[in-house]
Amino acid sequence: ILYKLGELCLQKIGHFHNQYNIDILKTVDDALKYLSESLKIRKLMLGEDHAEVGNTHLLIGIAHVHRSIALKFDPSKASEEVEKASIAFDSAIKIHRSILSAFSFDATDDELPDACVSSRVIEAHCLFYLGRLEEIRNKHEEAKFQYMKALRLFQSEGKRRVSKI
Repeated sequence: ILYKLGELCLQKIGHFHNQYNIDILKTVDDALKYLSESLKIRKLMLGEDHAEVGNTHLLIGIAHVHRSIALKFDPSKASEEVEKASIAFDSAIKIHRSILSAFSFDATDDELPDACVSSRVIEAHCLFYLGRLEEIRNKHEEAKFQYMKALRLFQSEGKRRVSKI
């Protein structure tokens, strides 16, 4: 439930970005509160390397990205948020790569377990947001590199899904 509450806060932030120019920090803080508590519970109940723990790290990273954007007029605080986001995305990638490494499969295998498919997509999302962080840092070549890695993963998964039709 805490995970879903955090997710709802992030959806609300996206709506604010698109519709209204209001203070987003309160909503981001709510999202981080719910997601941080959800992360503690998921680690306790599911274990440190469970896919749902990785997914929670992804949403925490996204919340920190939104917070860094909201704090863009305070470069020191924005930079802290970028670092927190980077750590969260790296944690999510580490977990999902460990899930992938637990299975032996060919990259073109049509019968990938759902956990592998999900882990590939989550890793691609993390790489996209790592690119966004590099863009925020004005490191455009690094951003492009991360975006290209994410794109390759998304394209690979898209091709795999189309081939099953």
